Amino acid sequence: MTRLRLLVVAVFVGLMVGVLATSVGPTPPATAANGIEAFELATPGPLGPISVIGDSVLVGAAIEPSLPANLAAAGWGPIRFRAGLGYTAGNFQPAGSQFSVVNWIRTWRAQGWDPEHVVVNLGNNDVGFCNADLACNARTIRYVLDELGPDVRVWWSKITRLYTLQAEADAYNGALDQIAAERSNLVVWDWPAAQAASGIAVSWDAIHLRDAAAYRQRSVLMAADITNRFAVAARTGTDAALPAAAGTAVEYQPLAPLRVLDTRDAPGARLAAGGQVVIDLSTHVPAGTTAVAVNLTSVAPSTGGFLTGHPCRSTLPTVSSANFAAGTDRGALAVLPVDAQGRLCVFSSAAADLVVDLQGAFVPDGSRLEPRVPVRLADTRTSGRPDLLRLDVPLDTQPDATGVVLNLTATGSRRAGFVTAFPCGGAVPTVSNLNFGSGETVAGAAYVPLGEGGDVCLFSNVSADVDLVADLTGVFAPSGRLAFQPAEPTRVLDTRDGTGGWTPVVGAGQVIDVRVAPSTAAAVTGTLTMVAPARDGFLTVDECGAPPPTSNVNAPRAGVLANAVTTGLAADGRLCVRASSATQVVFDTTGWWIP
Repeated sequence: MTRLRLLVVAVFVGLMVGVLATSVGPTPPATAANGIEAFELATPGPLGPISVIGDSVLVGAAIEPSLPANLAAAGWGPIRFRAGLGYTAGNFQPAGSQFSVVNWIRTWRAQGWDPEHVVVNLGNNDVGFCNADLACNARTIRYVLDELGPDVRVWWSKITRLYTLQAEADAYNGALDQIAAERSNLVVWDWPAAQAASGIAVSWDAIHLRDAAAYRQRSVLMAADITNRFAVAARTGTDAALPAAAGTAVEYQPLAPLRVLDTRDAPGARLAAGGQVVIDLSTHVPAGTTAVAVNLTSVAPSTGGFLTGHPCRSTLPTVSSANFAAGTDRGALAVLPVDAQGRLCVFSSAAADLVVDLQGAFVPDGSRLEPRVPVRLADTRTSGRPDLLRLDVPLDTQPDATGVVLNLTATGSRRAGFVTAFPCGGAVPTVSNLNFGSGETVAGAAYVPLGEGGDVCLFSNVSADVDLVADLTGVFAPSGRLAFQPAEPTRVLDTRDGTGGWTPVVGAGQVIDVRVAPSTAAAVTGTLTMVAPARDGFLTVDECGAPPPTSNVNAPRAGVLANAVTTGLAADGRLCVRASSATQVVFDTTGWWIP
């Protein structure tokens, strides 16, 4: 990444002396020569070019890792950055003033630099002219926006002031809110609220920050909000080729949850980076099994990476079944074909222990899927945290049900743990359906047999310290409508490289549609992965109707998390993906459901 520094000599004209003396706090960090930082990151990024300009509050954003560096990591580029002591909008300054942001916008345009996205961090010098006059402050803001024009999307930060000057901050911030309500190309960042929530330390003047660490923390927050507000996906290609069917359509047989592999039990069995294990399931599944539902868990991985399950093909498919961070136990449901000998292979990109829990088998004669509009069965955030959570499953339309499809979410935990879903009435099996860390919100799908009373129980080893949410998304029953067609695991969407026709990221609140199965399919099963969201968020997939009140996968800012999904489809085998935060999205199809 090229960083071109521009040497700038600040010439302080007499007109500015009074303003600087009254409205500017301490000199910004020593990284700035003559109170000015100006440089360019020239490497192009998938999100495109962006300008970043502002006053002395923004000078600290040049401290590495800088705001531009954070933006580049999120996919922006090239990036032109300029911040300086005494910078203002420019409407109170003579034409061509070195302290006028509008002058720099005009200068850049003359040089051929005119991006569609601009970040502005101004205000604490402008209020020196306008004080608490909202209309005056609005004129300074409009002066910049009018110069940029209505086709440029602008991100603008609110300001903070010393408590004795709070009326000035209120007037400026109020003007920003007023104009944002009038102009759709302006978005406003509530920096005072973000500072209060994050605890970022401010200086004595309540304008600048206390130290380099505080500026670095602010840069992370700014880059996340900018990306979350601006980044959107565009259709740049065609649908991906669909996977080949693996055998004929089959039905599902729930099995008693069973741990079939735990490399921790055998010395030397831990997988090396790039290692693979062959698991013989033939003695655990019925004759004629062509696919299985398993939970794959990576335990204590040495680095971040992924697991890939497949029917022991000689060539590893370009898909992932579960994703994990270094040192974090993480699992996910996977519905995968097995080979003719009933074997399943699991590859790990990083050195890790591996746990495999069997949940069910796909056989010629069993139960069929009856998809359900997601129904919330339990939420301990409102009901309390029992030692054992019993779920009453509504079976009025499928009284012959043998199992259910659940989406389980753990949230608010004070320590790491796991969740086990099993048929009520028996002992808790030694399996896990969901693993989570302290403070995380993590979702995981599960295929669970029903107990004799038609219910399911949830157990957590830290039940007093975590909230659980359970959503019903489908029922297995002999009277169900849909049989499962296994498929060779295939990537049909990856916004990082355009697979599936969309790049570069799905925007916050954006909905994209992607073909994931043939037009004859009524539902699909696959792995949905949320990659490096701009802020903590979630993805929801559905059949392109009204958005469901549930999520399918949750991930923290910059994290990578996957979850299996089984959901209905729109016409032509299309699936809609909805994002709460700007994020890259991957979907791997492992099969589909047909009448």
